[in-house]
Amino acid sequence: MGTELLINIKFGRGLYTAATPPHILYAWGIWFAALILFFVVYFGFIKKGNSTEATAVPTAVPTRTRSAPKISASGRQASKGSLSK
Repeated sequence: MGTELLINIKFGRGLYTAATPPHILYAWGIWFAALILFFVVYFGFIKKGNSTEATAVPTAVPTRTRSAPKISASGRQASKGSLSK
């Protein structure tokens, strides 16, 4: 919807001779106001109240991490069967 609006604004200059009807302007205004109100309420109040859940430490779950490959003195990656450390 936003992309379509931007395309209409960019390429529609001089294309429409009549002014935009008031009910269309009111609908767009209400839509943008509702969108801004949603973001203010959601990210300002709701997400802030749930911030403790996002920072909580999960229970101990065993994880496997992969270490970086070992590089030998010659610059080549050491294979698993090599004796070099």
